[in-house]
Amino acid sequence: MENIQLENNLWMIKAFGELQPNILLISKRPMVYLGMELTKDNKLKSLLDISLNSSINLDGRLKGVLHGKYRVSKHGHNVFDLTKRGHLFVIVEWDEYDNSCRGNGDIRDDTPGILYYKKATSRILNVGYTYFIIPKKLL
Repeated sequence: MENIQLENNLWMIKAFGELQPNILLISKRPMVYLGMELTKDNKLKSLLDISLNSSINLDGRLKGVLHGKYRVSKHGHNVFDLTKRGHLFVIVEWDEYDNSCRGNGDIRDDTPGILYYKKATSRILNVGYTYFIIPKKLL
C-alpha cells in the first residue's frame, strides 16, 4: 500500500497489488495494511443475507467491513472514501482449507446490489480475499 498525503489533511491510499482490492482509499490517517480500519460486526452476515434477499454463501471467513462512500473518479478509478458514509466495503478472507475458496461463493460481480467486486488470489500461498461494496441502505 502506498500512502500519499493530500493537501487537506487527508491521505490517499493506493491499495493495489496481488492480494489488494485494487482501489483508492481516502482516509484521515495513513494505513500500513487494510485491516487497520476494519469494523467487525457479529450480525453482519445475517444482515447481508437479509439485504441481498437470500442466504448467501461467502467464499470464506467474513473478516470485517469498512464504512465509507464508494464512487468512480472522473479518471475511471474506483475510490472508497472512509471520511464519508453510505456504503459498506466487505472483506472476506479464505485459504486453501476453505471448501468454497475456489469461487463457489454467492457474491459475484453481477450480483444485484453489488457496486464493486474483486477477488484477489495468491497462487503461491493458496490464500486470498474477496472484496465487495454494497450500499448501506440495503442493510
